[in-house]
Amino acid sequence: MPDPTLKPWSLQGGILYGPIRTRRYGLSLGVNLLPPNAKVCAFDCIYCQCGWTVEKDPAAWARMRHPSVSEVGAALEETLPALAREGKTPDSITLSGNGEPTLHPDFAAAIDAILAARGRFAPSARVVALSNGAGLARPGVREAMRRLDIRAMKLDAGDERTFDRINRPVVPADLDAYESDLRSIAPVIAQACFVTGSVDNASDACVGPWLERLARIRPAELHVYTLDRIPPDRGLRRVPRERLEAIAECARREAGVPARVF
Repeated sequence: MPDPTLKPWSLQGGILYGPIRTRRYGLSLGVNLLPPNAKVCAFDCIYCQCGWTVEKDPAAWARMRHPSVSEVGAALEETLPALAREGKTPDSITLSGNGEPTLHPDFAAAIDAILAARGRFAPSARVVALSNGAGLARPGVREAMRRLDIRAMKLDAGDERTFDRINRPVVPADLDAYESDLRSIAPVIAQACFVTGSVDNASDACVGPWLERLARIRPAELHVYTLDRIPPDRGLRRVPRERLEAIAECARREAGVPARVF
């Protein structure tokens, strides 16, 4: 039976959404750099709040209409002052939306526009990217990511089998290459979602290789969490808090990484 405490989520029809109160980044204004009402992602994660990745062809992604850089800037320049007048200046401006933000065709220029609007209207807000790094090989994306306040990068698995079962890449992906990518944009926050049920990445057999990879990446911090929203794989279940705490303690002790459970 599905967990009735899991929350629903809908794909975004516009550029901005919220602000919403989040577990990790306070009052967060979401930025969707991806097409309206359509998921664009190089992964098809079984727990993704955006649902399954229906369109798996990168050529098709390129033909879809992404918000322009000027539209992104204009949306923030209109919304941030309005939120300030209401006493709702966000703690964070978070790039997430309908999939993987680094797949925007002009990601670097979009970051320029976001940082400029933040500087003018919400200088205390942190600009955060929630990312799986799919676009890091494209020119300019790494440098743009380095300009953000927080790079929260997915790391749900340490071995290829678990990676394939949890994250289900829809284009060729390699964990060793990803490990190198994360070191190239350090410091990063590693974010790890642990699930059980139809697929389990919280077992000792899966956590061991994950800890080894975490130790090599040496993120500035680790965020450990489990399901909060309804996943597309309805056979998944939350991992108990006690197990999450045990995983976090292993990360502190064995990988030397500061860890928090959400």
